Amino acid sequence: MTTSGNGERRCWVVGSINQDIVVFAERLPRRGETVSGSSSLMFPGGKGANQAVAMARLGARVAMIGRVGRDAFGSGMVSFLENEGVDVGGVRVLEDAGTGVALVTVDASSENTIVVVPGANASWAEGVSGFNPAAGDFVLCQMEIPDDVVAQVFREARGRGAATVFNPSPFSDKARDLVGHADVLIVNAVEAGDILGRELDFGDGAGIGASPGAIEAAGALGRLGPGVLVLTLGARGVVVFSEGSETHVAGVPVAAVDTTGAGDCFTGAFIAAMAGGAGPVEAAHFAVRASALSVTRRGAAASFPRLAEVRAFARR
Repeated sequence: MTTSGNGERRCWVVGSINQDIVVFAERLPRRGETVSGSSSLMFPGGKGANQAVAMARLGARVAMIGRVGRDAFGSGMVSFLENEGVDVGGVRVLEDAGTGVALVTVDASSENTIVVVPGANASWAEGVSGFNPAAGDFVLCQMEIPDDVVAQVFREARGRGAATVFNPSPFSDKARDLVGHADVLIVNAVEAGDILGRELDFGDGAGIGASPGAIEAAGALGRLGPGVLVLTLGARGVVVFSEGSETHVAGVPVAAVDTTGAGDCFTGAFIAAMAGGAGPVEAAHFAVRASALSVTRRGAAASFPRLAEVRAFARR
């Protein structure tokens, strides 16, 4: 299986950097309700930082462009990224905003809810600095930073011949306008419905295959402009739309402990594999296995596997 690590095509992540505070409880609270938790942990997070770490752990050359506050969370996150092999030269430390924080609640079945306070992730008044992609590089954005920054980054990336990758999460209506700027679009089932503006019925969630509805939705999204569209379906795997046709890549059964960050792990692994020379379907097979490994551990970026682990898992 082809993976990244050729050292030639750089992956740029322009996105969020957060401190995750995770609490575990038997069930998620209802509106206005307080429940007792069993434990709490702190993890590095933010969709941008998560995806950067996923790529770096899988052998890609990764540069992070982002914002943190001058506080303990910020210095800790910069150190963490640097120790993971991510180039942090484009991470600015702000004096007038705190580092972003995400509060994650995880229940006994490993489902989660997340509340994000953006902090420094929302402060890009001085524009994007330290961003210098070359032809053939990959440039990845999400929606935890201002949408006008994403649009600026994609315009500049395409002008330099780099491939743009869009993971429109958390979704907002403004994301629809950015889909046409993406060479690669990676969405889950909810985001797919939001982009298409209609309810999507993918059938029984316990099934192991992709429903006809998922196949049709992937094709509809792919025809909006991206050269590669990946629709993630959780345990049922993903549908890849590329070169006019759809391919279902099955999920890998595992005993899930915590699904936090699984989508970020998939996205990072998919782009790492493509940067290493894999085609979209091969990259999806690789990324499905990487994300399956991640949910067997607690945390987001801290749970992401190394390249040797994914290779060993793929041989099982």
